[in-house]
Parts: sequence; structure tokens; C-alpha cells
Amino acid sequence: MYNISDVPPELQDAAKLLEAQIVEAQKKCQHIFEKVMGKDPHYWPSLYEKTQLDDDWNVIKEFHCTRCNFRKPFRELPFIVCHQCGGLMKLDHTEQFGGERAHIHKCTSCGHEYDTT
Repeated sequence: MYNISDVPPELQDAAKLLEAQIVEAQKKCQHIFEKVMGKDPHYWPSLYEKTQLDDDWNVIKEFHCTRCNFRKPFRELPFIVCHQCGGLMKLDHTEQFGGERAHIHKCTSCGHEYDTT
């Protein structure tokens, strides 16, 4: 949550106690998660030409609970879980790409595609 060395020494015990209370409350919470989207220069779904010039893809970065402020990082593989909506990706078809076969995965929820070789 924070770096304990940034807390004044006289408040460190209180800060540790508060952090423990926050963690306990977040464990008990019936989470309502929202997607937190952001630009990712390392995410590119197509093996072919860029479809958006000089623009990074807006993808899921994490999930945030609106009740307790718990944040859960999004670390799923893009050909298994859709980075646009969080839906399940399924192999849709294959295409020839250079000397290899490209596997085109399609989201079962939003239709977003992600290519792999």
C-alpha cells in the first residue's frame, strides 16, 4: 500500500495496525470489481499491419473494488482472456502469415481478436 519508511517513526505502529485492519476488511468484502483501462505500448493484437497509427491499445490494466478499494492486477495471457472486456478467448481460425500459421483467437463476449504464431 505504501512504503513504511515514508511514515514518520512515531506513526509507524499506528500505520501497521491500520494496514492490518484494511487487509482484514478487504478479505471479508463482497467485491464489486470495475475494469481499470489504460494504454499499453507492449500490447498489439494483430500480426499484420497496425490498425491504429501512433496509438497504443487501451486494455485492462487491473480490477478495482468499488466497495473496499482493493486492486487486483490483470495478468492474463491475451490469447486466453480478452484484454478488452475480460471475456474468454477461443481459437477461431488459422491463416498463413509469412512462412508460419497464425492462430486467430476471438473473444466469445466482444469479438476482439488476438493473433499468435
